[in-house]
Amino acid sequence: MDKQSLPITIPHLRCTFFYEKGLMAVEPRSPARKHSGQSYHARYNESEENIFLQLQKHNPPERIDNRSTAGIRRVNYTVFPLYNQLGIPDSDTAPYMEPRYIAYLLQEVPNTLGAGQMFPAVFPKLYAHALNHEGLRYTMLAVASFLADNKNNRPPLYAFKYLQMGILQIQQALAEGTITDALLYAVFFAAYLHFICGELASTRRHLEGFHLLLQRYQTPPAEFQPVITPPAELMFVWRMAIRMDHTWAIGGRTLVFPLVSKQDELHRGWVGKLVVGENHDVTVEWALAQFALDDLLTRAIALNMKAVQLRLQPGYDKEIVEAAIEQETAILLEEHRSWNERPCVRSAREQDVLEESRNQAPQEQPFHTTSSTFLHYPKLQITNQLYAANLIQYHWVLIYITFINHSDPGPSPHKRFQTAIELCRTYAAVGSTLPVGVCRMILGLYLAGLTLSERMYPTGSFDSLV
Repeated sequence: MDKQSLPITIPHLRCTFFYEKGLMAVEPRSPARKHSGQSYHARYNESEENIFLQLQKHNPPERIDNRSTAGIRRVNYTVFPLYNQLGIPDSDTAPYMEPRYIAYLLQEVPNTLGAGQMFPAVFPKLYAHALNHEGLRYTMLAVASFLADNKNNRPPLYAFKYLQMGILQIQQALAEGTITDALLYAVFFAAYLHFICGELASTRRHLEGFHLLLQRYQTPPAEFQPVITPPAELMFVWRMAIRMDHTWAIGGRTLVFPLVSKQDELHRGWVGKLVVGENHDVTVEWALAQFALDDLLTRAIALNMKAVQLRLQPGYDKEIVEAAIEQETAILLEEHRSWNERPCVRSAREQDVLEESRNQAPQEQPFHTTSSTFLHYPKLQITNQLYAANLIQYHWVLIYITFINHSDPGPSPHKRFQTAIELCRTYAAVGSTLPVGVCRMILGLYLAGLTLSERMYPTGSFDSLV
């Protein structure tokens, strides 16, 4: 990216996203401000301090590892200036650090990705593929080293060197036409590294490549050959890629991954293989509930894009077009409402009501030790952490749907205002104990901010609604 920030746009909305310390924060449209106490490689909001923008100013190297780049240029990778700045790494970049990075990968990265609660066993399975695939091993180490070094305020040099070696391995496999599960995982982790770096344009390019490889995986070249059944780990990675896709597309960009229909039964089998623990069946249901919200958001983003295009067409007939958009939105709203009646959701909600009626402290005390209230609104009591994570996404997906018909920011319609308040109340009750990756609270805060706005602060009310 050659600009200081990336504008994220819903029709008639503009908000600037800045990226700090690998996470996404929302700021109003104002001049960039310097922040103290940050490691230099985490300053993404100012071009003179942004390592990615600075490195991209350099020309690509003419030669890489004593080989011509003619073959490399067949693949459109735009990160070579980064590698030119860092130089060619040795095959053993940091052997004494690798065990630490691997330990961090297996212990911490699942939570960063938002998969630690429901899929704690999937990362060891993915890393097992890396033992025989250097491209995957290097890209996984790149992610782990970036997060670990960033957390410890160290420059991410190992991460980028690992990424370079991983990209070269991916290129070689693509040139040879060798499409394996490990190759798909390697491309996914390359996308994820750029995602946590705040490089959404590069993330999208890798996601597009991942999507193309998935299509190649599902449609073998041999005529009449049956479609390959993907392993459970690949299905998991695909679902995580969809969630990354949302971060780019929610601001008015085209989705990389196509629309998906309700498919609980498709997912139930592979989810059951990856979920572990005493509450296996219940956790499976929560995973399916999360995927259902993700799929609902996919359809909402697609409908929003269609609505934008229809409104921009010459001869736009407002009465006919808006009636059609409202009809399609009503289908999404009904699906959203029905999600609340899933057995696991209903059971968790009834348990909270029961606890509140007894006026007793919840049994899961550690989950509530840091709970608080949002402004003057009553304090919420939520005893199930998976329910809380899904409930937060349930609220902000509804806020997004309201922008399809009513694209102007603010508390109208009133349903949007009520939902934003419930979102904030829920997060106030459980936010500090909840891994952000599960519910993607950053997107929720973004949408809540568009709803409540500065005029709503600090009371959370609006004159026209009083």
